[in-house]
Amino acid sequence: MALQNLEYKDEHLEHPLCKAFLRWQCRVRQMGVREFEGRPIDAIQPHVFLNDDMEPLG
Repeated sequence: MALQNLEYKDEHLEHPLCKAFLRWQCRVRQMGVREFEGRPIDAIQPHVFLNDDMEPLG
């Protein structure tokens, strides 16, 4: 299956906060690969708490 339109552009992707987030996310992932042997680091692993639980879910 060939991609018909490789020039897809969404106005939200041009927002400065979106660009800053994507740069941060890429940098954090690079650090994980380079410095921690590819293992996920805390910066990219969210902690989910239900209600008033003291321990994160998962």
